[in-house]
Amino acid sequence: MRFFLAATLLAASVSALAPGILEERKTDGQAIAELAHKQIGIPYVYGGGNCKGPTTGISPGGPVGFDCSGLNLYTACKVLGSKDELPHHAQTQYTDYKEYSGIRVDYKDAKPGDFYHYTTNSNGNCGSGVEHTNIKYSTGHVINAPKPNYNVLEEAFWTHSGGLTICSYAIRFW
Repeated sequence: MRFFLAATLLAASVSALAPGILEERKTDGQAIAELAHKQIGIPYVYGGGNCKGPTTGISPGGPVGFDCSGLNLYTACKVLGSKDELPHHAQTQYTDYKEYSGIRVDYKDAKPGDFYHYTTNSNGNCGSGVEHTNIKYSTGHVINAPKPNYNVLEEAFWTHSGGLTICSYAIRFW
């Protein structure tokens, strides 16, 4: 009888704790989005960023920062502990996603931590011409390392801007 009562009480206390534990657990995608958000204010630097964080990019001795694909590379590397560092190139991140354990999801079904890519092709065909990428942060918002003379920022999600069109798929590496 004591054993049955103790087992019942233990089971009840574990089940009472489980919902709280499960609610606090973040997905890797959420962790990617949150880490990207923490980079707000860091300067855009062409070629900037690696697994360790912001770098001087192609201008040694210059300021440290991220470009768009460098921000992707950094967040994925830090959160996922990737041994295979993502390429520091938006087109290659998009086309070679399978080589880095990524999957494609319709951009309309993207979740926080997924990477959107943008092309100069007006039809959204991203087999070539990918020029930009950013990270879904929340519904209707992205974290973006937009261009020189800007800092990493949170902004409204967009499908067309400045001659760029969103690619049909978002890429999920988590």
